[in-house]
Amino acid sequence: MNADEIHIFGGSGSPRLTAAICERLGLAPARGEVIRFSEGNLFVRVKENVRGRRVYVVQSTVFPANDLFMELLFWIDALRRATRRTSRASRFARASVPMPSKRRERIAS
Repeated sequence: MNADEIHIFGGSGSPRLTAAICERLGLAPARGEVIRFSEGNLFVRVKENVRGRRVYVVQSTVFPANDLFMELLFWIDALRRATRRTSRASRFARASVPMPSKRRERIAS
């Protein structure tokens, strides 16, 4: 597999990590854009031809986790529509959980 067959897209939650990964692999980050509208809607556009190529999305799910996770789902959907082939998604997240100050105190996230 050559470098032309790999595209790495970066979500808005991890642009520096995406740049570091691409630099390490000797690749340029793939072109795409995320548009957030004033009423809260989200639009993801793939600006590369990804048909027949391996595609990776680097997206952190730190605060605001809900927004960034939804953006990741939009990326997956946009890429799936652009390729029309089988696709797989892996998600890795790391978070620190605050400890309750009292016994039996509930923490919701």
